Amino acid sequence: MTTLRIASRSDLAYARIRDGLLTGRWRAGEVLSTYSLAQELEISRTPIMEALKRLEAEGYLEIVPQVGCVVRGASAQQIRELFYIRAAIEGVAVELAAEKISEADLQALRDNLTLSALAVERGDATNFQDLNRAFHLLIVRSAGAPMLDAMATGLWQRKEYETGSLLYFQQRLANSLIEHRQIVEHLAAHAPAAARAAAEAHVRGAAKLFAQLVEEHG
Repeated sequence: MTTLRIASRSDLAYARIRDGLLTGRWRAGEVLSTYSLAQELEISRTPIMEALKRLEAEGYLEIVPQVGCVVRGASAQQIRELFYIRAAIEGVAVELAAEKISEADLQALRDNLTLSALAVERGDATNFQDLNRAFHLLIVRSAGAPMLDAMATGLWQRKEYETGSLLYFQQRLANSLIEHRQIVEHLAAHAPAAARAAAEAHVRGAAKLFAQLVEEHG
């Protein structure tokens, strides 16, 4: 019973700390205090440390002796690598989706485009950021390939992506919407090769600016 309680508290700590990292509560180079976290979450330091070790293994933190748990930043090369992997995975997913996408999924994508257009008109980068994630993951899921879905979802949860996403969309709202529309047109036409090419170009094209923004703002 004690082990189960510790595991549950560790999972809670992991979720809460990871959420803070993804939403920019702590910046690169900042040191997390296990004492402060334990006090904030009202649990002991043992599950906090277990959670921090998980986050270190996933690349969010670095546990430095005599220093503590340091929030890791991202290099331009890491960002480019992340986007190139995303381009490859999503390219395959879009190609598969184009062969069999349902009318219901197409309509969901069109609804997303409508809402995205409203966000562009308002200059609402925060809302567009959420719609963008939903757009990409909806396409991946419409491919009906669980392994691709799991890999794509994992990449979208990377801290490196979250750090620069809002900054990126503040500069590129309209262009992103245009490229999303092109991808949907190819999906609706059931044109696998064209859909894959458009999706890969869309993701790879974002890599340079995104890498620059993350490197500048951490």
